[in-house]
Amino acid sequence: MNEQAAFLLVNPPAPSPAEHAYYTRMSPPLGLCYLAASLREAGYRAEVLDLGIEPDPQDALARTLRDLKPRLVGFTLVTQGYRVTVDAARLVRTLCPSATIVVGGSHASYEWDALLRSGVADLVARFEAEDTVVELVRHFVDKDGQLDDIAGIAFPRGDEVVVTEDRSLRTDLDTLPFPDRGRIRLSEYGRPGTIMSSRGCVKKCVFCVAGNYEGAYRTRAPEAVVEEVLHMRRDWGVERFYFADNVFTADFGRVQAICALLRKSGQSLPFYCVARLDTVCDELMEELHRSGCFRVEIGVETASQRVVDSLQKGISVERVEAATGICLKHGIQPMFTFQVGLPDDTPESLNETVAMLRHLRSRGAGAYLSCTTPYPGTPIFEHSERFGLHIEVNGWEDFRMTNPVCNGPGFTRNDIRRILYEQYREVLGRRKQLERQERRVVS
Repeated sequence: MNEQAAFLLVNPPAPSPAEHAYYTRMSPPLGLCYLAASLREAGYRAEVLDLGIEPDPQDALARTLRDLKPRLVGFTLVTQGYRVTVDAARLVRTLCPSATIVVGGSHASYEWDALLRSGVADLVARFEAEDTVVELVRHFVDKDGQLDDIAGIAFPRGDEVVVTEDRSLRTDLDTLPFPDRGRIRLSEYGRPGTIMSSRGCVKKCVFCVAGNYEGAYRTRAPEAVVEEVLHMRRDWGVERFYFADNVFTADFGRVQAICALLRKSGQSLPFYCVARLDTVCDELMEELHRSGCFRVEIGVETASQRVVDSLQKGISVERVEAATGICLKHGIQPMFTFQVGLPDDTPESLNETVAMLRHLRSRGAGAYLSCTTPYPGTPIFEHSERFGLHIEVNGWEDFRMTNPVCNGPGFTRNDIRRILYEQYREVLGRRKQLERQERRVVS
C-alpha cells in the first residue's frame, strides 16, 4: 500500500442552527466510507474525518491535516453545509497549501461551475465517485494519465471550466467493497447499523434529488447484503440495522430473498427500512416482521391526492389508512413523512395534511412533518418558475427542511412557518404529557 498517497475524506460539521447536529450524528458518512474502501482496494491510503461528531471541528481538522499532510483533501457537500465547507477548505489552504481540494456530493454535482469559479475547490467530482477518486490519486500522486481523461470531474483551466464526460454508473454494485467503517468511530452514531442495499430510485419525484443524483435504480445481491449485515454484527457489535435505501421494498422478490437469508443466519437482526406506500400489503409486512423488521418509513408527502398527482410520486393517498392498519397488525411501527409547501399546496390541502397527521398519531402511527426544500438538482429548483415557486434566501445555508425558502401560488413562507411551529408545539406538548404519565406510573 502506498502510504504517501494520503487522501483525506472529510464530512463537514453541521451548520447552524443546531437542529442539523442531530441528523449529522444519526448515520455514519457511508459515501465517504465507500470511497475509502475503493482507495484501499486500489492500494492507496485514505482516512475519513467526520467533523460532525467532533466537539471542536476546526481543531480536529487542523490536527489531522498536520499529522497526515494529505496530497488530496475531499469534502462531501450538501447544500445547507456550503458555508461550513468553505470555512474548512480555507483551513486546508492555510495548513496544506500544496493539497488539491476535491469537492463532491449532491450540491457539488449540480453547482460545480459556481463552486469552482469561487475558488472553494480545485476540482469537483460529479455524482458517484468510487472510481473517480482512485483515478485522481493515480494522476496527482503517481503522475499517471491526463486529467482531461478522467470521467466525471470538472476543474478550472484559465478563465474556463473544463467538464469531462459523465462517468457511467456501476451496474453491478456487488463489485464495490464494503464501506470502510474502520475509518470512523461507529459507536458515536445513532444509527451505526446504516447499510445500503440499492442505489437510485424507481420514481423521479419533482421534490427529490435521489432519482437524478443516484441515477437509475440498481440493487445489490441479497447474499452480499446479508453478508455485510453479519460482518457488521460480528466485527463491530452492531445490534440493529437501518436500510438507507430510497425504497427498500421496491422489489418484493428481492426483499423475500434478503429476509430468508436473515432468518437462515439464526441470529437476532432487528432492522427498519423505507417502504413505498403502494408496496404495503399483508404478505410483505408479515415477511418483514418475521425477519426482524420493527419499523417502516413511508413517504406520503400530502393528504391531498391532487397535490400528490402533481409530484409524479404515483401513489394513492386513500391507501394510507389501510397501510396503517396492516403495519400495526403485523407488529411493525409505520412512520409516515409529510411535507408542507409543495408547489400545488393551498390553504385547504395544508389543512388536510395537518388533519391527517393528527389522525395517524391517534392510531399509534408516527407522522412527521417538514417543509418542501427545492435543493439543486430537483425539478422544483431547476424549473422553479414553471412550478410557481419564488425562492427567497440569503445563502445556501438557508436550505433546511425546517426553514421555508419559497413562496408558492397558494401559500407564503409565513403560512408554512406557522404550521411547522404549531406542529412542533403540539408534538412537544404530547411528549411532555406522556412523560408526566410515565412518572405517575413509576411513583
